[in-house]
Amino acid sequence: MSDDESFTRKREKFPTERMGNFSRPPPTIRQEGEKWRDRLPPPVGFTASGPPAGNRESYLTPPPVTPGYQVSKRPRMSEGGAMPLEMVSHAHLPAGARKVPISHSAASNQSSTSSAVRKGPIGTAGKTGGASTSTTTTPMSQHEKQEKEGFQPVMMTFKAFLETQDDSITDEEALTKYAEYKLEFKRQQLNQFFGLHREREWLMLKYHPRVSKEVREEHTKNVQKRLAIFNEMDEHALFNDLVLSVDNESKLVELMDTLVMKIDGASEQEIQEYFDDPVACTKSPLTSSIFLRSLDSSVTKAELNEVCTKFSGFLRICLSDPVPERNWSRKAWITFKRNEKVKEICFSLNNTPVKGSELGPVVNKDLSRRAWSVTSITNDKKVMKHDISMATKLITAMDKKHRLWEPKPKIDSNTAEEEKDDPKKEDKEEENKMEDIAIKNPLLSNIHDFLVDEISAEEEELLGSTSQKDENEVPRRLDYDQELARALDKLILYLRFVHSIDFYNRCEYSHEDDMPNKCGIFHVRTCHNSAEAITDAKVEKYNEETRQKFDKLLKNKVDLTEEEVQKLGYKSEADEIEKFVLANCQELAKEKWLCPLSGKKFKAPEFVRKHIINKFQNEVDQVKAETAYFNAYLRDPNRPELAVQPAQPAAKAKKDERKNVGAGGGEEPLPGPPRKRSVKERLGVMPGITTSAGIKVTQAVRDPRSIVDYSDIDLSFTDIF
Repeated sequence: MSDDESFTRKREKFPTERMGNFSRPPPTIRQEGEKWRDRLPPPVGFTASGPPAGNRESYLTPPPVTPGYQVSKRPRMSEGGAMPLEMVSHAHLPAGARKVPISHSAASNQSSTSSAVRKGPIGTAGKTGGASTSTTTTPMSQHEKQEKEGFQPVMMTFKAFLETQDDSITDEEALTKYAEYKLEFKRQQLNQFFGLHREREWLMLKYHPRVSKEVREEHTKNVQKRLAIFNEMDEHALFNDLVLSVDNESKLVELMDTLVMKIDGASEQEIQEYFDDPVACTKSPLTSSIFLRSLDSSVTKAELNEVCTKFSGFLRICLSDPVPERNWSRKAWITFKRNEKVKEICFSLNNTPVKGSELGPVVNKDLSRRAWSVTSITNDKKVMKHDISMATKLITAMDKKHRLWEPKPKIDSNTAEEEKDDPKKEDKEEENKMEDIAIKNPLLSNIHDFLVDEISAEEEELLGSTSQKDENEVPRRLDYDQELARALDKLILYLRFVHSIDFYNRCEYSHEDDMPNKCGIFHVRTCHNSAEAITDAKVEKYNEETRQKFDKLLKNKVDLTEEEVQKLGYKSEADEIEKFVLANCQELAKEKWLCPLSGKKFKAPEFVRKHIINKFQNEVDQVKAETAYFNAYLRDPNRPELAVQPAQPAAKAKKDERKNVGAGGGEEPLPGPPRKRSVKERLGVMPGITTSAGIKVTQAVRDPRSIVDYSDIDLSFTDIF
C-alpha cells in the first residue's frame, strides 16, 4: 500500500469514527439506573454490589421520595455562586460526608440527623445486619469551592432579589420576603457547613455531647492538679517576699520549672538534683519539639500520635484551634524529651505523609526569654488597685468554672425527692457556689481591704480643687505601694500557675498542658521609678483597656434563645428518632415489612418500630447524640462558619461615547463631568462640531470637488525641474 493510499484511508476513517461518537443510541432505563446508583449512595437495605434478591428493578430505577430521603435533580446555581434555597442535596457534600442518604435540607426544614442510618459510633461502621453504604468521588461542588476559598457564596442583594419577584409586589411584602430569604440563606449555610465538618475532630471537641464533656473533664482535672501543687508550694513558703518584677527573673524561672516538674510527677529529690546539676539529672522541665505549621483538618490527634510514637522520646502532641483563613487547617506541636535528636526525627517526619498530605515539620526553637516586662504604669497605685479588682473577678469566675474550693454535697435521703422537683434548684446551687468560693479561697479572704478607695475630699473642698478634667491632665509622680503590690502578686501567681492566665499579657493559654512548655512565659512588671511622671488620663486609659481585654473571659457563654435556634433549623429529638425508624422500616409486600438493621421481617410497621427501639438502643442513642450535636452547634453565637465575602470595589465605569438627543433633535452632552475630546475634535476636522465659543468649524465640511488622478501623465524628471 502506498503512502498516499494509506493517508487517504486514515482521512476517510477519522470522520467515520468521529460521527460514530455522536450517533450512539439513547441510554436504556437500566443504564440510567446504573448511573443513579453511582451518583447517590444506596438506601438502607441495599449494598453497593446490588439489591436483595428479587428486587433489582426497584433498585435500578430512582426510588420514590420517602421520609428520611430526598432524591431530586442537582440544584441550579444562582448568580454569584449562591446556592438555591429549594434544598441542599447530598451532591454538595464531599465523599467523606456522603455516607448517609439523609438530606440536610434547610429549606424544607425536614432534614433528619445524618446519623439516621448509622450503625455505630461516628466515623465507624456498624453492626452486622444493617446495610453498608458506599462512598463515591464526586466533582467539587460550588459550595466546596467556596469552602476552600474560605468565604460563603454571595447572597443576593435587595435589588437583585426584587428582580426575581412579581412587579405587583408591595414594599412591605418585598421587605418581608427578603428577610425570609436571608434567614433561609443563613440556615442553608449552617446546614452545609455542619454537614461538611461534622466528622472533623475539632468540631466534635467543641459541640459533640460526649466528646466535649470528656475534654472539659480532662481540663478540670488538670486545673485541680495545678491547684494542689500551688497550695503545696505556698505551704513551703516559696512565694514569700516574691515581687513580680523583671529583676527577679531567675527566681521566677525556678518557680515555673518547679511547677512543671511537679506536674510531670517529679519528687522533691529529683527537683533538687535538677537545680544542682541540670545536665546529669534525668528529670528535666525542658523539652525539644517540632512544629507543624499547617496540618490538614481531616488528620486527628490519634492518627498523628500513632505516627509519632514510633520515635523514641515522644511525650505529647498539642493541636490548636482551626484557622478559617487556611481552609480550617490546624497548627501542631510535637514534644520530645530534651536529649532526643529532633533534627533527625524532623527529617523522618518530612518523608511521612498522613492521609496523603505532607506534614511539613520544622524544629521549634527554645524560648528566648521566660520573663517579659510590661509598661511601667503598672507600678502605679491606682493601676494596681484596678488590677486587684480585675484579678479577683477572674479568680472567682475561673474557680466557679472548674468547681474549685467547693464542698462535697451532702445528700439527704429525706429531702432528695423534694429538691429534685424544685424548679429553682439550679439557681440556689449557683448562689451557694459563689458564696463557697468567696469564703473558701484563702486568697480572697481579706482582699476587700485593698479595694477601698481613699481620697482627701474635705481638704480638696477647703483648698478649692480644680476641675476633674484638668486634674487628669496634670502630670504627677508614680505612686508605688509595696503592700498593694504584694497582695496583687499573689493573685497573679495564682492565675498563672492554676488557671494558665497570664494577667499582664491579658490572655489565657488554654492548651498549655499539651504544649512543649507547660509554663513557658510570664509577663511581669518592670522596675519602678518613683521619679517617673504620669497622668491620671493615661492611668484611666490603661485600666479601660485591661477591662475590655478580660471581658471575654469574665462573660459567661450565653447561648441563643430557643426562638432564635428554631429559626436556624433546630431539630427535635423525637422527630429525628421517628425519621430513623421510618428509614429502617421497609415494606416488601402486603403485611410483610423488613428491618434492615437485623434482617428480620414483620407483619406490620409498629412491630418493626418496637423491635428497633428495644433491640437497637445504641443506634437510637446515637441519633439522640447527633441531634444534640447539631443543636449545640446552632446555639453557639460564636460558632465557626465561613466568613462573608468582602465587598468588591466598584469597577470604573467605561466612558460612554453615546450622545444625548435633546428635545429639539440636537445633540446635548450627557450629564456628569465632560469627557475628554479626541484629537480630531480639538483640531476641528470632524463635521458638525461646535466649539465651546459657539463658532462653527467650516473647514470640517467635506470638499465637493473630486480628486484628480495625474498618474497617466508622462513627465520626465527634467521637465519638472
